[in-house]
Amino acid sequence: MIPSVLKHLEEQPFPVVDELIQNKELAIKETQSHRVILFRWRYRVCKSCSNTFDIENQGMFYKCGECL
Repeated sequence: MIPSVLKHLEEQPFPVVDELIQNKELAIKETQSHRVILFRWRYRVCKSCSNTFDIENQGMFYKCGECL
């Protein structure tokens, strides 16, 4: 893993499992200040419909499976 990504992952207040941050649901606007780990958040809010989803089960980037 790239050292800068690892550093930012280690700084998060949430546990990291399989390189995904086990966080509360976050919208893309809440994660943009951490661009290097933008796609490491497990629980996300769809930018199209605002539903929450688990990236391990559905979706891509910040869109849920229904909005892709």
